[in-house]
Amino acid sequence: MNVLWLKKSAALLALMCGLGFKVGAARLTGGCLVDGDGWVSADGGCKDTATGRVWGSSANGQSGSGNWIFTYDSAKNFCSSSTEGGVTGWRVPTLAELKVAQSHGAFNHINQLDFTGQLWDSHRWSIDLDKSKQYGYWLRFSDGNSIKVLIKAKQPGGGTAYSMTDVVCVR
Repeated sequence: MNVLWLKKSAALLALMCGLGFKVGAARLTGGCLVDGDGWVSADGGCKDTATGRVWGSSANGQSGSGNWIFTYDSAKNFCSSSTEGGVTGWRVPTLAELKVAQSHGAFNHINQLDFTGQLWDSHRWSIDLDKSKQYGYWLRFSDGNSIKVLIKAKQPGGGTAYSMTDVVCVR
């Protein structure tokens, strides 16, 4: 094992904790990554005080084991069965809710850290579908850009391919 890397990682973790970052299991059990700027750890998650919405941990499938991402349907199931913060009633947010959260600085508060301790820049599922119900929408917290994605597609020769990304639940 690289001892220098291990020392740097421990130093980074200590610095992050000293700055108020919640890392590891604490981030997966609710609350804000960092409190402040209109965001507070409350009511079983991270509360946007401007809207009153409570956001769960931004999940890329980290439920204490594994590191996977979600299809549209698995994102819905994940949120609806979540008991994060000891509460129920979680759901996949609308694209409009994601955009409002992003405009309020969600990237710094309900995001997650990658293995290097950096904020994770990825898309999050919204519950919204287009009129055909074949396309869904993702939003990226870092810049607020949304994209329309095909939820699933038949593969040549059989099989099905699914669009997959992270999810953050709201209530």
